[in-house]
Amino acid sequence: MTEEITNFGPEIDETSGQIEDATAKTKVLSRWDGIPKTIQDLLSDPPLLPHEGEEHFFELFESFLEYAKPETIIDYRLVYTATVSNWETNRYRIMAAAVTTNQQQAGLASLFEQTSEASFGKIAQHLVGVEARKNAMKCFTDSDYREEAYCELEARGYVPDGQAFQLSLPALATIERLLSSSEKRYAVTMKEIERRMASRAAKPAPK
Repeated sequence: MTEEITNFGPEIDETSGQIEDATAKTKVLSRWDGIPKTIQDLLSDPPLLPHEGEEHFFELFESFLEYAKPETIIDYRLVYTATVSNWETNRYRIMAAAVTTNQQQAGLASLFEQTSEASFGKIAQHLVGVEARKNAMKCFTDSDYREEAYCELEARGYVPDGQAFQLSLPALATIERLLSSSEKRYAVTMKEIERRMASRAAKPAPK
């Protein structure tokens, strides 16, 4: 399997003839001489979320390039796959923590409702819910109130962070499946990279 291998240079603005200096990505990619165009196309639009930095992704890709020393288009594709799989694994771990953090306010509101001493009834329950959400929000705007509320909840046998974790379990289960898939793909890819590296090393040097 063959493919044209070119240098990835900066784009040219055809209307002005000036080299575009829009992003750091062009500068980074321009130093990757000899990368197959198929891989260049993938790297020109990496699978990143808006808050994720391209430079860090490219640094990870370069670390795999240095390790695997690819020679063929298949080698380069494996390097790219290893990069993406590794990146996704880290992303899912970060997201697991973020999901639990995002449930803190809802978890506190739930505990405030459970510990309310208001009487039963639809109207009372509605008022309790409104007050619980207000108190939960106040915990994030008033540090003194937050400390007092946590101490009171813990004195009654509740662990506030545990409630947030419980509410996060459905999302965490999904993330765990994604994490397992990305780790498996990474392991399989690295095994193939190392097999191909060993095969190249075993070949006799040309005379």
